Amino acid sequence: MVEIGLFVVLAVFTVLAARLLRNTGAVAHWVAGWTAAALAGFLPLLGTSTWPRLQLAAHALGTLYAALLLSGTLLLAERKVPRWLLPAALAYGVLRAIAASELGPHVGYALGLLCEPIAVVVAARVAWDASRSADVGRAERWLGPSLGVLALAGTVHLAWLAAGRSPKALAPLWVVVAPIARGVQIQAAADRLRRRVRTQLEASVAERTEALSASEERYRAISALSTDFAFKVRIDRELRLTREWISGAFARTLGVEPEQIDDRGWIGLLDPAERDVAVADFARGGERPLQLEVNLRRRDGSRCVVQVRLGLNERDADGTVHLLGSGRDVTALKDAEAERARLARHVEQAERLESLGILAGGIAHDFNNLLTVIRGSAKLALADLDRDGPARARVERIATAAEHAAALTEEMLAYAGKSATSLAPLDPAVLVGEMADLLRASVGAHCVLGFELGEDVPPIEGDANGLRRVLMNLVLNASEALGDKPGRITVSTALAAVTQAELDDAFGDGHLAPGRYVALEVRDEGRGMDRETSRRIFEPFFSTKFSGRGLGMAAVLGIVQAHHGVIRVETAPGEGTLVRVLLPPTSRALAVAEAPAPAGTSDGLRVLVVDDDEGVLELAREVLAAAGHRVRTASGGRAAIDLLRADPHAVDVVVLDLTMPEPGGEAVFREARALRADLPVILVTGYDAAHAAGRVTGLDGFLRKPWEPEDLVAAVERTHNGVGPPIGS
Repeated sequence: MVEIGLFVVLAVFTVLAARLLRNTGAVAHWVAGWTAAALAGFLPLLGTSTWPRLQLAAHALGTLYAALLLSGTLLLAERKVPRWLLPAALAYGVLRAIAASELGPHVGYALGLLCEPIAVVVAARVAWDASRSADVGRAERWLGPSLGVLALAGTVHLAWLAAGRSPKALAPLWVVVAPIARGVQIQAAADRLRRRVRTQLEASVAERTEALSASEERYRAISALSTDFAFKVRIDRELRLTREWISGAFARTLGVEPEQIDDRGWIGLLDPAERDVAVADFARGGERPLQLEVNLRRRDGSRCVVQVRLGLNERDADGTVHLLGSGRDVTALKDAEAERARLARHVEQAERLESLGILAGGIAHDFNNLLTVIRGSAKLALADLDRDGPARARVERIATAAEHAAALTEEMLAYAGKSATSLAPLDPAVLVGEMADLLRASVGAHCVLGFELGEDVPPIEGDANGLRRVLMNLVLNASEALGDKPGRITVSTALAAVTQAELDDAFGDGHLAPGRYVALEVRDEGRGMDRETSRRIFEPFFSTKFSGRGLGMAAVLGIVQAHHGVIRVETAPGEGTLVRVLLPPTSRALAVAEAPAPAGTSDGLRVLVVDDDEGVLELAREVLAAAGHRVRTASGGRAAIDLLRADPHAVDVVVLDLTMPEPGGEAVFREARALRADLPVILVTGYDAAHAAGRVTGLDGFLRKPWEPEDLVAAVERTHNGVGPPIGS
């Protein structure tokens, strides 16, 4: 069915192409042929996993490419193109596609060897016969050999693919051959057109005198309005320039009158950094046309990139170079290309960091299950061991190692933007001031730590613990950047006006609008970084330190992204580093601390623990049973739903893991609410509370992995007594 549809599409394409090309010249046929060739070359690069049936079109398009090259050459040679040529090419191409579909791609490419090179060789023969005339141009003489090279390259290409090899290896071949061949074809068509026009003009000179005068007037008007300019000048051995003529657009482009470039004045327009090279390019002479881009300076000192094409570049016996050419101001085009490239790099980097964040979050979730069992079991074991027993030290080392592993997991979650956060209005100056003593104690004695806290800086919506972690990481990195040399580190807060260009060059939230942001800045006088290093510092596991884990700055970026902010890094080797954390201000009033509610008491509760990890279930059973509660466990969402459906009133509290295989925690939560609306549910996850609140609505409690045994007991009892803060309600 797909082959039939493909045939219909290609047939329609061929009919339309034949109608459109019926009254056109050789160039149109060649352009259509190269378009088909480009598509035929691109489709195999998609791989077998991406629209495998679509790749069959490459065989038909390859055959059409050869037929269109032949038809264009016939037109150039002023010979008739057979009406059956394109339909026959289509039929043979579809035959190749069917053979490739049924017998394998190599068969389709092998069939291509029987027609494509032959068609191109015929085109080369036609071009060779047409070039024997004495008045043909150089490009027309080269057309036949260039088509012969194309036939050879196509033969190699098809033989390569028929052998089952990767098409990517052939890219350099076509990068070299295709532009040259296209250029020869276009130039040959232009030569043939010029010769035909010259003949017509010579036959009607008398009749066209008045028309040429009118055309001359139109040309002068166009020249006066055009942004391009043309010129004819002479440059002698002493680099003195003599003008023959220069169009008016020259003065508009550079702000310099033509007479100001006479003698050696033209050298002053060249960019000093490229002056010697540009002078050599203009003064060397040669028969071939020369195209180059020159950086010039306008009269106001601004940069101007001019694309110069020299159609005449000849040297006399006395060393004088005659230049005839044109110039075009491409400054805006170059600036736009540079901006597009910069934005493409920014998008690529953001996508790479996002994918790494997803990976880090997934790994951290799995580790949390393991750490929950390890930490909880170690704590229970310590409670049963004698204080002076020989095994106690070993278990304590297990508990300590688990704590360190939990810290690493927290850093990975922070990078993924899913660490534990509790957002509230914060005063940046107060936050920094409270950490001043701790920061001073954390840096080396050779570091001078200063603070510049701006006035009238609005509050931000943030998590105090997370932002303290950001500041600590930045200050420690600044201290390490100083090495053993004395230097100053400055921590500052300010309200900054941020432009779109600054946001585009920042790391973090890519959807912020320009405006006023609260800036937390850490500046050091250390060794600085080159651009390549500074673009990678937020990648997980990338570190410039021998013993570094590469997670500190990755966690910093994750925390800032969770606050809907961005980070700018301004640095250069030997010039220190400035890291600016830009966070949106908030209009909410600063929070006032409230006294915690009493926990209340709950004895002998019936608790249902749901998790897909047997180790977590066994630990939870032991912990809650030791606290006097009756525990039932369900290994996965399906078992939990079955227990609740059997008797939803046989459970007082549900401890539910969010991330499980289908059915997951969300589905179990909805089923529990449907069976019993007042059943308290505690959601357990390795992510933060905000993440949990975004997944379900109406929770009674929240517990974050890896949990401590006492935290599990407290969460169950507080949630049953209704004193735990509801989440997502």
